Amino acid sequence: MVQINIQHGRLLEPFFQFYHQNCKDPTLITGGWDKWVIPDKEKLKKRIQAYRNVWSEYDKKVIDGISSVLGLSFNREVIDIFIVSGSSRSMSNPLIIGSQHLPDDFIVILSHELVHRILAINEPEILTTIQSVVSKFAAEENEVVKNHIIIFAVLRKIFEDDIKLLRKVIPNRNNHYKRAYYLTEPYGKILEYFRNRENLK
Repeated sequence: MVQINIQHGRLLEPFFQFYHQNCKDPTLITGGWDKWVIPDKEKLKKRIQAYRNVWSEYDKKVIDGISSVLGLSFNREVIDIFIVSGSSRSMSNPLIIGSQHLPDDFIVILSHELVHRILAINEPEILTTIQSVVSKFAAEENEVVKNHIIIFAVLRKIFEDDIKLLRKVIPNRNNHYKRAYYLTEPYGKILEYFRNRENLK
């Protein structure tokens, strides 16, 4: 099974600090990011350890779940996760997550980014399939929603026995994510359609 290496992205902190203090994006300013400073090292250390602890409870469920549900492999032995206190958004490559999230939120956000990562790793072979799934289940939606149809279908499946975790986190995400989550109610059909990609060629 792929190993998830959760660590402090110490060298990334100055770049994020400069960005937030100089960015004119009104949503960042409204959120107070223009006044952001690197937090106390001890608090950050404890938060990262809390992420490691909670991940140890979910690692096999999430990694095996994503691979099994999609029928894909990560083709990696190790994936580095960089925790950056100044990250106002998460990203999948490199995989960066902000330290402001609670541990339960972290599990859903990391799982979300890992689905993006496995799709990107396998994209040359599955691009046509992804486009077909989107055309069938979200043809009239914007690009952000389209890009998250498979993501939320997978999250619904791997957390179907822990749905309260998803329902706790989703209301705090943006409206595009909420829309994608709503559209993936028939997640079983979406994932079945995706796995039958050989029939779509």
